[in-house]
Amino acid sequence: MVFYRHEICAAATKDQQQNKMKGSGEMKKRSIRIGVDVGGTNTDICAIDEENGILMVYKLPSSLHDQSDAVVAGIKKIAEKYQFSGSEVRRFMHGTTVATNAILEGRGAKTALITTGGFRDLLEIGRQKRPDLYDLQADKVKTLVRRDLRFELSERMNYRGEIIRPIQEEELADVLQNIRESGAESVAVMLLNAYLNPENEERIRAAVEKELPGLFLTISSDLSKQFREYERLCGTVLNSFVGPEVKKYMQNLKSTLESIGIRNTYINHSNGG
Repeated sequence: MVFYRHEICAAATKDQQQNKMKGSGEMKKRSIRIGVDVGGTNTDICAIDEENGILMVYKLPSSLHDQSDAVVAGIKKIAEKYQFSGSEVRRFMHGTTVATNAILEGRGAKTALITTGGFRDLLEIGRQKRPDLYDLQADKVKTLVRRDLRFELSERMNYRGEIIRPIQEEELADVLQNIRESGAESVAVMLLNAYLNPENEERIRAAVEKELPGLFLTISSDLSKQFREYERLCGTVLNSFVGPEVKKYMQNLKSTLESIGIRNTYINHSNGG
């Protein structure tokens, strides 16, 4: 565990660091911004006092069981050393590889897929563009959803978003029962042309939330309004695969941050937002 202090701190006087209120003996409430990056080896914490520019940096080993443990432990250390409280943190910004690690290590949730009839194997078929197009011996990439956990519905929507074959309630009920018995932890829903009209996916959402309320759920029309079913399917499956892990992490992080007074939490997305 290492502390660093930026050169701009060298000229900071004791009076600057204490920030006393004018005309009173009370300490002036400071405005602190914190940025935290969690990696597989180390957790890096950077805090800045927005009034005087004092920069505080702290590094500690990442916690293996729950990465939020190292985040909060590091913040407590840096807050103690530089004497600020959680209530003085105006913004907490965080980047993490929890989702990426879950994918690379195969630690995601046991995921079931509900899709349009005839598209059960789309995850394996993919697109024509492949790394080894003419190699008959090339190994296929393992899909995130086993074939026995992919379920089809005989619904259909045309290219204008018009329902030409509605969902059959009995068929949907059978699919949900199979998912319940499978022990799946999350559900991904991708129907053909749902980006034009999410009505059928919304019906499935309502049924899943009613019959399987404890399962993490992603429907493709929530995630992407773009055409091309393979790309929507991949994104939907990925979200359901990593969703429970990320949700658990964020709930733990939020509760532990709130316990030390930090409530303004912002998460950096892969798209830069």
